[in-house]
Amino acid sequence: MELLIRWTQTGLLHPRFIMNSWKPDGIINCPWLHEDGLPAIRDALRLRYRLMPYLYSLMHAAAANAEPIIRPTFWDFDTDPATSTDCDDLMLGAALLAAPVVKPGARRRAVYLPAGPEVWFGFHDGTLHSAGKTATVDAPP
Repeated sequence: MELLIRWTQTGLLHPRFIMNSWKPDGIINCPWLHEDGLPAIRDALRLRYRLMPYLYSLMHAAAANAEPIIRPTFWDFDTDPATSTDCDDLMLGAALLAAPVVKPGARRRAVYLPAGPEVWFGFHDGTLHSAGKTATVDAPP
């Protein structure tokens, strides 16, 4: 269940996001068939809809200017050498840094916040974080 929730949370950031599929081995990942995960999956889908105007503007910029929608942090912060390290963090356009949870059972996540902006704001709670530092943030399912 946790993998389905984390996959949904990460997938909602991608331009082409599909929630259902069928696998030859019988594994089903249709969210409505996994009642235990539905609250977290619904929250993730609500976030995607909240981001829809931003995603639309990124799609337009991608078509008009050949700008990638999802990109590594060094794309936008090339003067910060720490962004060149191997990590799972990504930029969704130039304004949102996403740090998917990729470790089973994790409920907190260390995120490097690139130098460049004066501060970083927590998306969900508005908490201020210093740029050029690592912040440990809550990552509930």
